[in-house]
Amino acid sequence: MSGEHVPNDAEVTRLIMLQADIDDETPERLGAFAESVMAAGALDCTQLPVTMKKGRLGTRIEILVPPERSQEFTARILKETTTLGVRRITVERTALARRMERIDLEGRNVRVKIALWNGVAVRAKPEFEDCRSIANATGRPLAEVCRDAERKATDTFVTRDNGDA
Repeated sequence: MSGEHVPNDAEVTRLIMLQADIDDETPERLGAFAESVMAAGALDCTQLPVTMKKGRLGTRIEILVPPERSQEFTARILKETTTLGVRRITVERTALARRMERIDLEGRNVRVKIALWNGVAVRAKPEFEDCRSIANATGRPLAEVCRDAERKATDTFVTRDNGDA
């Protein structure tokens, strides 16, 4: 994006990032934990490889949550993983404004997330699960369905001359 300013319609939100480093848990269980916290309402859950004391390989879990839910998610981390402690960091997140639309692909609805820059559509991202459903139903390769959906969504919603964007 050209220009140096954040768009006027971007949302700035104060959030809490919860961090925990774990070196004695299986990747499968960490993956299941990440899925469960996302389903429970975490805004994001990231897993990063880290090197811990004595050279042990581990995983850093970072969960982004609204401040009013930080204690709830802290308790989940302590109960459902093997960590002995959780770091709590206050952060600010700037997010582009967005809206949801739909496109038709092969007679099926695909939800599309539209990112806005001062009210102008600058990106369109089809929902992965909708694309996977079409691939499963039609037997087409998932990558091909995703490309077709992204092309149609971009052609339908994204403004080519974004001006400031």
